[in-house]
Amino acid sequence: MGSSEHFLLNEKNQARKKQPVCKEAGALASFVLTASKHYPPYIVIDLHEDESKRDTYIYVNSELKEKDPVAEKVIKILRKNHVSLQKTKKTRFNEEIIDGMAINVQDGSIDELLAAKKIVIKNNIRKGPSCPHVVVVETIALDIPLHKRIATHKQIIDSLEDMWNEISKT
Repeated sequence: MGSSEHFLLNEKNQARKKQPVCKEAGALASFVLTASKHYPPYIVIDLHEDESKRDTYIYVNSELKEKDPVAEKVIKILRKNHVSLQKTKKTRFNEEIIDGMAINVQDGSIDELLAAKKIVIKNNIRKGPSCPHVVVVETIALDIPLHKRIATHKQIIDSLEDMWNEISKT
């Protein structure tokens, strides 16, 4: 449902898809774009759970790549909570993971849309939301007890003010 490919550019500077994959995806992506005009995103943290047998990893959409301070803080919290990180290999979507991070993946997600510098609306290229720090945590649900996942996600949420203060200095 979170597909945004109808707003995201392909290598020919055209929309990757002509229309939303469904009505709900179109509405959600449109809402995100409208909201980001009024409230430009600066940090996006998206907490997912994955029922696969893989280890936890994060997606990072940032010009700073693996050096993004928000991504570094999230990795630090995951390690502190003894969450096993997927060091190398691929996501279930065949995206490369290095040291627990999949960097600047083009997956058509809302998260990619929030990070996009340019988007396309009705065949016109426009400025995108351009959020500089987008991190998606893919926590493995099968091997980590619910109370531990909640505590870890709570620490990530509780650290947002510290992350904001740290990156606001730069």
